[in-house]
Amino acid sequence: MGNFPFRSQCDLVIWNVQHGSAAYLKTSSGKHVIFDLGTGTQAEPMSTFSPLKHLREHHNVSKLDFAVISHPHADHIGDVYELLGMAPSKVVYPNHLSERDILGDNKQSDKNLLQLYQCVMSRLIHNKYPAIFSSLLPNNVNYGDAKITWWNPRSCATSNLNNHSIVVLIECGNIKVLIPGDNEECAWNEMLSNSDFKKIAGDVDILVAPHHGRQSAYCSALMDLVSPKLTVISDSYKSDTSAVDLYSSESTGVRVVSKSRGTEIRYCVTTRKDGVIVIRISRDGIFSPSTLDVRVN
Repeated sequence: MGNFPFRSQCDLVIWNVQHGSAAYLKTSSGKHVIFDLGTGTQAEPMSTFSPLKHLREHHNVSKLDFAVISHPHADHIGDVYELLGMAPSKVVYPNHLSERDILGDNKQSDKNLLQLYQCVMSRLIHNKYPAIFSSLLPNNVNYGDAKITWWNPRSCATSNLNNHSIVVLIECGNIKVLIPGDNEECAWNEMLSNSDFKKIAGDVDILVAPHHGRQSAYCSALMDLVSPKLTVISDSYKSDTSAVDLYSSESTGVRVVSKSRGTEIRYCVTTRKDGVIVIRISRDGIFSPSTLDVRVN
């Protein structure tokens, strides 16, 4: 195999969907992966931003290779209607949750969206897409230029679906990104007793803070394990990202480029203040270590 250059190995976008969660990964081999289906009301103009529609209309992404839905709360599934049209080859979601579990831990006002979510999942299963499952055991897909491993904690009460969020680790070269859904203390106790998780998820480069940076999801033992360079918080300016200082103090810092502030070492970035966050992972050649380039608005 020749030592040819890779200009861009993986591009990861953390969308600004206000109080929601949605991310998109494009690999150098042209794989398209999404993590959660949050949507958000944008100030200019006052309209709902759909990441999937944006990918389709502005980036010519008509089909997804892989989709992960961490858990069925409205701020993580708002874009689910658009998912069917993107014909994902593989879908992972917490399929052990019953209809009663899902409706029991959601607002009555979200009932129609939750029914749509269940309908879409049923359609995907009926169409026999592969790899529609979740498990506490580590599972993965490996595209060569990117490996995605996931776990699904299950031991906590289903009265709080946050603790049933799928946890995802992305590996591009030597760079690791952990996207842990909305898991809180109960789930982290389960995950940190899992030797496979502890072995694989140690020393990550980018941590997307669980549960939008809330204090209720901050776990010092998790931070000791992952030791991130940078923490990313996806949240609205109207919400209380109460653990920002803790995440900043536990992160070691990376170079971040922004239009307004130039280049500086940052420890924590938020969609609330920084807008869309783009993480570019690249390397000069087959045998070169991967490098991070983080850009915000």
